[in-house]
Amino acid sequence: MSISLPLKQVFKFKVPGVLALAIFAGQFLVNELPKVKEPLCKIDVERPHTSTYLKQRKNLEILKLNVTTECTVPQEFTILNADIQAIVDNVQISVQRFDNELRVPDEKGRFKAKYRDLQVDCDSLEPTMYFGQAQAEIHLKNGEVEKLSGDSQYFVSQDCKIDAK
Repeated sequence: MSISLPLKQVFKFKVPGVLALAIFAGQFLVNELPKVKEPLCKIDVERPHTSTYLKQRKNLEILKLNVTTECTVPQEFTILNADIQAIVDNVQISVQRFDNELRVPDEKGRFKAKYRDLQVDCDSLEPTMYFGQAQAEIHLKNGEVEKLSGDSQYFVSQDCKIDAK
């Protein structure tokens, strides 16, 4: 037994065509209008490491913490507070703080600010576990301020011991 539908009922719309087109056009406009971009910034805190460059060139034992802030809109300047933490006698302590470090971004686009001189002298060459963390206040060209924080995600061993100050 076959089922047949009347052909007129299949093509008959419940909503008038003009209304359906208006709904479709409204949905298109809402979804396709240009949206104001929110500034998107991120902070990259590298693992604390000994500087091979300073060791080879100047025979200095230095522990460094590199931090970079990057935004999708131009930056005016960035203020950074960072610290290097260590595990000493099974206790996590802060061995070096860097407060209110100010940087202007690279000239190329002004989207990225780099901190490459956060460093401290090693007191001895004992292996020690280190961790880096930072908080940034990024002042954007449009006047907005973004606050971020980040860390190096895990401790890493370096042949450099720093006595807590």
